[in-house]
Amino acid sequence: MVVNLNSKPRIWLVLGVAVVALLILQQFWQWEVERVEVEPQKYLVRIHRWGKNLPENEIVAPDDSYKGVMLEVSQEGRHFLNPIFWGYEIHDLVNVPTGKCLVETRKYGRDIPGARLAKGDILAEEGE
Repeated sequence: MVVNLNSKPRIWLVLGVAVVALLILQQFWQWEVERVEVEPQKYLVRIHRWGKNLPENEIVAPDDSYKGVMLEVSQEGRHFLNPIFWGYEIHDLVNVPTGKCLVETRKYGRDIPGARLAKGDILAEEGE
């Protein structure tokens, strides 16, 4: 019986090279594909590609289990979003000069009850 002693080191070499190649590939994917740079005076809106459909009359996803635009936005800086699961948009921040007022209008959430509207209460509360 002949035993080839040189085959064992070759297997370890091939496994070592494969592990190093996978680590390099993972770093390339994360740094070149997933990386999103958000410049100063801008913000990032995440859009989930997979998940449950939104309830009727909703336009903003309440959490990551739903697909669509996420309620929470991200600040300037470096973010990593897997493009298989996430899309994104980058928008400019609104700069409100001193002495001016900004009115924000949101078109999502529960409707304000008619009784409150009849009394003249037009300001939305939490979740409305």
